[in-house]
Amino acid sequence: FIVLDSAHQGYIYQDILGAYFVAQELAHGKGTTRFHFDYKKTLNGVPDKFDDLAIYYEGTKSFIQIKYSNDEHQHVLTKQDFASSSAYNLALSDLFETWKALNGSGCAWRVCLAWEKPMLGDPIQTVLIQLPDSESLLPGTTCYQFNCDALWPEHGEVLSSWRALGNRAKSIDRTVFKAFLDCLVLEVNCPKSTLLKDYNQGLERLLTRTIERIGIGIYPNDHLTVRQVAESLCTIIKRRRATNNSTPISCDEIAHDINIIQTYGG
Repeated sequence: FIVLDSAHQGYIYQDILGAYFVAQELAHGKGTTRFHFDYKKTLNGVPDKFDDLAIYYEGTKSFIQIKYSNDEHQHVLTKQDFASSSAYNLALSDLFETWKALNGSGCAWRVCLAWEKPMLGDPIQTVLIQLPDSESLLPGTTCYQFNCDALWPEHGEVLSSWRALGNRAKSIDRTVFKAFLDCLVLEVNCPKSTLLKDYNQGLERLLTRTIERIGIGIYPNDHLTVRQVAESLCTIIKRRRATNNSTPISCDEIAHDINIIQTYGG
């Protein structure tokens, strides 16, 4: 039994979550939705801090960054995670650079965190606003947004404890930064994963239930099992991640690769 390091676990989690989003689109008959997995979209040395997952719907795009912490580490969201370029690469000033480079009309920005919600006394609580449950992409999560007026009051300075951001603030237009924070969603407490060992709990259970909704295991897809499709989705995503393919792949192409017969619209 091999114990995987955190980075490797994180990649497997990304693949499973990506598979879930693909399965969601297939279950809704949205075969034209396209995906990038772990692909850097920025140019000219601008960092792409939202390279884990890009979903291109009809007319809109979602850029999603994913962070995983297993049951053993149980990472809890803290101010430090977004205040500095620490272990998690989520410094707000860096995320802002990516947003400036890629944002356009119809773009949504999200960080999905399989972390615990912040402690009541943590300073991040003073700059977060909890959003309604309808904002969640995954069941059982809590979504937050940064409150720019608390973090960087109008006509004022960035909170002194946010040093890295404060240092960069001189070269940042607050109005533009506020626009960025207003469209950034943090989705916390995303389901944990057994990394494809147990399909009856956590993220794997969500994935299998979504695959069932595609009609896998019954005619005309009775040649496939739910588990086969789950594993194939993850394998395709892992392969795409490794090849760094600049052309996004559509759900129709993925279904074709797995030999899923789609019955809607001919």
